[in-house]
Amino acid sequence: MEKEKNYSHVVHNFEPVYNAESRVLILGSFPSVKSREQNFYYGHPQNRFWKVIAQLTGWSVPVTVEEKKKMLLENRIAIWDVIASCDIIGSSDSSIKNVVVNDFESVLHCSKIQKIYANGAKAYDLYQKYAPEPLCQKIMKLPSTSPANAAWSIERLCEAWEGILQDTGVGGGRNTISHEGTKERPGDTSDGMLGRISGFLLQNANPSIVYHVKNDILKNIMEDDKRELQDRILQEKIIQDIIACQKESGWLGNGFHGANKNAGQYENQEVGVKYLGEKLVYKDTPVLKNAIGAFKTVFPRLFGEYDTDCNRYAASGSDIIKAACVARAGYEDSFDITKEITSALESFGRVTEIESVTDIVKIRKRRPERSNPEGIAYVFNNYEKWPCWYHLDILAHTDSWRTSENIAMLADAFNKLLKDMGFDYQPAYCVDIGHLVGCCGAFKEGMKLSTETGGEHYVFLNLVEYMCRCGLYSLVPSLKKEVDIIYASIDGQGICRANYSEKALKGMGCYSGGQLEVDWRSKTRKLCDVTYRGLLILYYSGLLTC
Repeated sequence: MEKEKNYSHVVHNFEPVYNAESRVLILGSFPSVKSREQNFYYGHPQNRFWKVIAQLTGWSVPVTVEEKKKMLLENRIAIWDVIASCDIIGSSDSSIKNVVVNDFESVLHCSKIQKIYANGAKAYDLYQKYAPEPLCQKIMKLPSTSPANAAWSIERLCEAWEGILQDTGVGGGRNTISHEGTKERPGDTSDGMLGRISGFLLQNANPSIVYHVKNDILKNIMEDDKRELQDRILQEKIIQDIIACQKESGWLGNGFHGANKNAGQYENQEVGVKYLGEKLVYKDTPVLKNAIGAFKTVFPRLFGEYDTDCNRYAASGSDIIKAACVARAGYEDSFDITKEITSALESFGRVTEIESVTDIVKIRKRRPERSNPEGIAYVFNNYEKWPCWYHLDILAHTDSWRTSENIAMLADAFNKLLKDMGFDYQPAYCVDIGHLVGCCGAFKEGMKLSTETGGEHYVFLNLVEYMCRCGLYSLVPSLKKEVDIIYASIDGQGICRANYSEKALKGMGCYSGGQLEVDWRSKTRKLCDVTYRGLLILYYSGLLTC
C-alpha cells in the first residue's frame, strides 16, 4: 500500500516537435521529472540525446529549447513520446501503468515521416504493445540515450543511431555506416565486427539473447539489467507453460526424452531443462533449480526394463541425456557428471583407436528409409564406445575436461569422422535391446557440417557452434571453412547473412534447435537468432575480441 502512495497520474504537457518536412520520428517513453520541469524533451543533464543528434548532424550541442527545435527541424527529425498519460513513480519507466498513448496519426498525416525509431527498449515495448496495429511494423529500436544505459559510450550510441541520417535525406557531420550487406569489409577489425553484431542484437533481440551478449561476450552487464531481463523472460508463454507443468518432485511434465502424447515440445524434462538453461538469467531460479534437483530423486530409463546398465549401449542411455541437461543448464559445479564427461572423451577417443566403425559393429537389416534404401544397420557390440550428439553437448558446455591433449584428441576424432566415405547411403547406427533401436544422435563416419541444396550451401549452426565451444576452430579444417563462411557473411549492420539449415536451428528439441526468439514470423526475430549463433561461433573461434 505504501508503494501506491508514490504513484502520480501525469499528463504529457508539451507538443511533439515536427513539421511538414519531417522524415523520421523518434519516440521516447514518457518525460522524466527533469523534462517535465523544463517542459521539453530530454531535460536530464546526463541524457545523451542532444549530444548524439548534434554529432550526427554536425551541429553544435544546442542549449535552449529553440536551438534544439531548430536542429531537429532543419534535419527533418521529429520527436515525441509514446505515452500521453500514465501513472508513474518519479521518472521510473519500470513503474509505468494505466497507459494512454499519443495519437501518432496526427503527426504522420501532416508530415513525410516514413520511419519511426524508439529511443530505448521501454519506448519500443510500449509502442509495440499500445500502438494501433497498422503502425507496429514501422518502429525500429535504438539503444537508449538515457544515463541509465551507461554501458553505451557516446561513440557507440552515435554509431548505432547513424542510420537515421539516411532516412532524413539530409546527411550530417559523420560518415554514415553502410547498410548494404557485404561479403568482405576491407580493414575491418575483430572489435569493430563485435561492435556491429552486438549492437544489432542489443537493439533488436529477445531479452535472453541480450543477457548472453552482455554477460558472456561483452562482460559488462549490471545487476539491475539482469533483474529486468529476467523479469521479462519469465513472462514469456513458453516459460510460463514450463513452470505450470512442473511436478512437486521438480520434474517437468510427463516425459523425459522429448515430447510424447502426454508431453508437449517444451513440457518435458529434457527439453524443458535445456530451454530454461539457455533462456534464464539466474541459474538458481526455482523452476530450473528444482528441475535439476529432480535428477537426484527420479531415475528415468530410456530403454525401459533394458536400461539397467548405461555402459552397455554405445552412444545411448539415460545418463548421458541427464548429464547433457545438467551441462546445458550450467550446473557442472554442483551436480557431479564426471563419469559422463569421461565417457564422452572415451567415446570420441574410440574413433581414433580403430580403423572404422565397422570394426565394432554387426551389420544387420532394418526398415529401409530414403537415406538408407537398403536398410543397412550398424549395430554396436555391447560395451563399446562411440560418440554422439549428447557427448558433444556435454563437452561443449563444461570446462573440467579441457586440456591441450583432450582437445587435440577431439580434433583428431572429428577430422576422421568428417572424412568423405563416398557412401551413397547413410547406414543406421543402432543398439540391440532385444530389438533394434536407434542411438542417441550417433555421429556417423562421413558426417557433414553443412549441406548443399539447390546449388546453395547451408551450415548446421548448432553443430558448428558446439565444436567451436570445444576449441576446435584451428584444428579441424572442415570446421574452419564453415566458420570463415559465417565470418564473411556478417554485413554492415552486424547481421549474419549465412545460409543455414533452418530445421537444425528452429525451436528446441533433443537433437536440434536453438531458437531463443519467441516468434519467427518476424524476419528481424529470426535474424536475431541466426546472428546470435553466428556471434557465438565467431567468439568461441577466437575471431572476435572485446
